[in-house]
Amino acid sequence: MTPPGTIIEYLDSGRFVCGLVLQDSNNRLRLLNQNGREMNLPASRVVTVSKTKHQVDSSREDRIALLKEMAATRATLTDAIPLEEIWELASEEEESAFPADFLAELSFGENLSDDQSAAFLRAVFTDRFFFKYKNEMVNVHTPEQVEQLRHQRQKEKEKEAILTTGAAYLQAIMRGEQVTAEQWPDQERILGWIAEFVVRERGGAG
Repeated sequence: MTPPGTIIEYLDSGRFVCGLVLQDSNNRLRLLNQNGREMNLPASRVVTVSKTKHQVDSSREDRIALLKEMAATRATLTDAIPLEEIWELASEEEESAFPADFLAELSFGENLSDDQSAAFLRAVFTDRFFFKYKNEMVNVHTPEQVEQLRHQRQKEKEKEAILTTGAAYLQAIMRGEQVTAEQWPDQERILGWIAEFVVRERGGAG
């Protein structure tokens, strides 16, 4: 059971949203979220739960203001977490998975606040390289995994840049402008990607 007055966080389209629990009924939480919306949320979608309880009988405006302030505080804390430094310390240990609060204390020290605890988990969720949250534990990637993920991300960024440039040149061609091979050296690669995409789409439609 999650008592009324608890602040929880859940993910909505990849974004963290804070909510104040008003009632827990059969693993569904009735809550007010930071956007002023009252909703029923399955308990399985909850990512973080506060230790501190807050008033539920204050005005609606005060409750929404509290949630918005909390969300802003957590976002600021998240941006300041030295995740790579924490990973370097954690990767030296024999264990490969840790409770989130244990790792958060490496950044914030003992006696974590709800905001600090939640901010660390936000950082882990948005992290591409160092950690993965699974089964309520934070799994530490090996140096080899980190290198592989970084290499993969670099290739993705290069492809994104090529596609962005290619889109501009395709638009120019459609306007009847001349685009030379010197201007657009990746033309064949881009057209190949487009052809592969069309083939996949037609195959899926069939």
